Amino acid sequence: MSFLSFKKTAIGIDIFDQAIEIVLLEKDGSKIKLVNKGRAILTPGLIIQGRVSDKKLLADTLTALFKKNKINVADHKVVVFGLPDNQSYVHSFHAEKVKGDKYDNLVVTELTQIVPIPINDLTFGYTIISDKKDGVNIVSVGGDRSVVTDWQNFFSGLGIKKILIAPEKTTTEIGQTVSTKVGLETTKKSPRTVKKAKISETEYIEAIGLAISGLDNEIYKVPFFNDLLSSQEVKETKVIEALSYKDEPEDGGVQIVDGDASDEDNIIRKQKMFLAVIAIFGLVGIGLAYWYQTEQTKQQQAFLASKQTKFSIVQPFTLDVPIATASSEITSDRVNGRLFVDIFNTTAKMDEAVAFSKIRAGQNLLDGEKAWPEPVSIINVNDKTSKKIPSYKYTVTWLTYNGGEVNALAVRKVSNALTSKGINYAVNNVERTTLKKTDNPQVLLMTVTVSISLAKKIDDVIIFQ
Repeated sequence: MSFLSFKKTAIGIDIFDQAIEIVLLEKDGSKIKLVNKGRAILTPGLIIQGRVSDKKLLADTLTALFKKNKINVADHKVVVFGLPDNQSYVHSFHAEKVKGDKYDNLVVTELTQIVPIPINDLTFGYTIISDKKDGVNIVSVGGDRSVVTDWQNFFSGLGIKKILIAPEKTTTEIGQTVSTKVGLETTKKSPRTVKKAKISETEYIEAIGLAISGLDNEIYKVPFFNDLLSSQEVKETKVIEALSYKDEPEDGGVQIVDGDASDEDNIIRKQKMFLAVIAIFGLVGIGLAYWYQTEQTKQQQAFLASKQTKFSIVQPFTLDVPIATASSEITSDRVNGRLFVDIFNTTAKMDEAVAFSKIRAGQNLLDGEKAWPEPVSIINVNDKTSKKIPSYKYTVTWLTYNGGEVNALAVRKVSNALTSKGINYAVNNVERTTLKKTDNPQVLLMTVTVSISLAKKIDDVIIFQ
């Protein structure tokens, strides 16, 4: 009967370099329908590599998009945002059952082997996709804590206090089950339809996948990132409660004070007592933290020791990482780079001229950048105006890039390929070897070798098909 039906709604938000796409889905019993959708084109450079360059402009754009499509975010409890592929790492693995189903330590240990992010900067999430007698299958996601926190703070500023952040690569697969003729169609195990949904093949795929994961995550098992703001708010609440503590009078409300003490003396005395209590708790906390860190280290060492016997084969995988040197060429599958063009006149020989130019390229690096050791191109022209001493006009071009981003993209590609084949592994190291030109003068290819430990050797040609 209709009055017994239970409706649930979810908003999916897909923000990428070129645009924002939002959808509002409604689930009524076993049916899902598309309530509304909208898109806004973004200013070039507003989103780069999953980071926001102008938060106010993005906030104004997203707010206007919600208003235009009559979507009041406050009316919907489930809002899901997709973290771009270049800022998230998905890893699936099999593990023995843990008492209490607390797999946090195991997930962190697994992720630190494949994610090029220091453990102190890592945030994560996971979901158990199957639980059987022989163990559990886990899908985990890792990312940079500062990136995830930035997005959570951004949405919190828009009044979205509870935002689910999912790795876009997992929800894209859900969205790709869309049938352009029927509307929305999912797996046979969970038949759903979106009626009257006029959606083209490439539009709203990710946004729909995000919203669906919020409606039916018991089915799709998407790993959401941990809510860092909520855990932070709990800590802040405890601190506020401690700081707002006041001495309450005893014995029927009569407070006894020293007749010679002034109000200021009493305040100072209470502050000293409060600081002493904090110091005691601080010492206890340091002791507990040291114990916890020691136990964590022991567990991780034991786990890594077991992995050493399991992953006895070391195999290199070589692939090309594209580097875009123009903002118009930047995509989620390319690393952002720059070309430093050094134009100068000198009487020095070519080797000396290039060596001096390399120094200047190094002096013009931005934070986190490095220069490729060899120039991309060298042009030297005889300066005919110089009659006494031969002089040349040089144009030397250097590539500057972020090595960490290159490594991260290479590891992510190998990780996705291995994970899609159900292969467990551990990452050893990453080496950048050569630089090649392409037909596009604004895109270069950097050859990278990722060394992986495996249980047995595999065919890398098959893996990357």
